[in-house]
Amino acid sequence: MADSVILNTPVLLLLFGGGLGLDLFDRHYRSSRGWMTLLSALSVVAACACALLLGAGLGEAVTALLVFLCLDLEGWK
Repeated sequence: MADSVILNTPVLLLLFGGGLGLDLFDRHYRSSRGWMTLLSALSVVAACACALLLGAGLGEAVTALLVFLCLDLEGWK
């Protein structure tokens, strides 16, 4: 845990948390016609890119990205 770039950088936590919050808000109200989902996806991708630039391992970045993608793909029919 001491090696984790994502958990030790508050900006990355805010970007990942903001993306997750926007995605859950969009799922609950469904009134944004998908633009909140797009905004949350951009936030998470930007956070992954920043994490990789700050020296995070590929496994750490992919794990955070997969959590978001699994949540996002759950509602597609």
